[in-house]
Amino acid sequence: MKFDIAIVGGGLVGATTACLLAQQGLSICLLESGKFPLWDERVEYPRVSAINSASRQIFKAIGIWQSVLSARVYPYTNMQVCEHQSDAKIAFQCLDYGVAELGYIIENDAITSSLLQRLRQSYRVKLLENTTVQEIVNPRDAEPTIVLANGDSLQCQLIIGADGADSSIRSLSGIDSTVFDYDQDAIVTRVTLQECHKNTAYQSFTRTGVVALLPMSERQCSVVWSCNRGGDRGGDRGGDQHNANNLMELTNADFCAQLNQIFSAQTGDIPVPHIIACTKRSRFPLRQHHAQTYLGNSVVLVGDAAHVTHPLAGLGVNIGLLDAATLSEVLAQAQQRGLPLNRRSVLRRYERWRKGENALVLAAMKAFKSLFASANPLLINARRAGLDFANAASPLKDKLARHAMGLSGDLPKICKTKQSL
Repeated sequence: MKFDIAIVGGGLVGATTACLLAQQGLSICLLESGKFPLWDERVEYPRVSAINSASRQIFKAIGIWQSVLSARVYPYTNMQVCEHQSDAKIAFQCLDYGVAELGYIIENDAITSSLLQRLRQSYRVKLLENTTVQEIVNPRDAEPTIVLANGDSLQCQLIIGADGADSSIRSLSGIDSTVFDYDQDAIVTRVTLQECHKNTAYQSFTRTGVVALLPMSERQCSVVWSCNRGGDRGGDRGGDQHNANNLMELTNADFCAQLNQIFSAQTGDIPVPHIIACTKRSRFPLRQHHAQTYLGNSVVLVGDAAHVTHPLAGLGVNIGLLDAATLSEVLAQAQQRGLPLNRRSVLRRYERWRKGENALVLAAMKAFKSLFASANPLLINARRAGLDFANAASPLKDKLARHAMGLSGDLPKICKTKQSL
């Protein structure tokens, strides 16, 4: 089998990359180690993403946005962030930025299923599931060959690693990654509210982690609670009641009570509705990593294969999608100039465009996590002053909001809107 490009990793970023490149007339093979997801409206999926304006523009360009909207999608128009150890807060409203919403909360599998449906309509794309890469044979003067675990092989000009934080493509290409373990887990569940949330996403910084309440319907929200992992199972490290081990062992009623206790202290203008029920909880480890280079020999990394950050700002999937759109734009320009897709100078343009900006996001999230985890009274006062200042200082607040919404920064062409700077 021979293709222009092989993309390893059929998740949200890998499938988006495949759609973008197939639109450019390239032949694509998309490989996934497991089964491709199939979204079912009767099932509530635990993993959700806050999709911003730039990502929405990508989905519109691919032609799947209307399909995504037909799934469980909920726009949020307000965001309220509070610091649990003080009365500091910062709030954002969509009307302040000339947009109809700040973003959308969408189940990851709903997006990926729409992407795969689109890919199945293209004769230029071959989908291979339950397929593991065993080896990359990369001769100096020839196109690389991917050897699969079942003994089959395929040839291509370029290999794109979109296979997540534990990327086999990154490993097989000998690309090192700098890893920082947050010693935290994300606990994810869905909760039912007593009243409507008024299209508001809530976030509360506590001493032991960050709790986000993300609207999924009028009276349902997805919860992402990033908290310290804890010591031995059932242990209570340092008197930390809210470590992941303890929280996972609570009854549903007691877990909801802990959430209500935290959010009842919110001092924002839109009160957090009382939480009355929750579904089964899931748990995922949190760590940060950043590949030391995004490039190998005829190999390039996108999404979590290149970088993973803390979910506190909801930027992880969005910056991965920006990788996909940027790489697509760079490769389109190479095609127009008649250059090989795997030429290092071509791929270096993608790396220069994305690596620095991603590094800034990762550094900021690491600093935020460390700053808000401290119980030092001086830092608590500094956090209070910083949030209050940001909330009152329109230019700073505007800059923070527009970047998070994907309306500013060095954006690829397809991500820009009339509101983009």
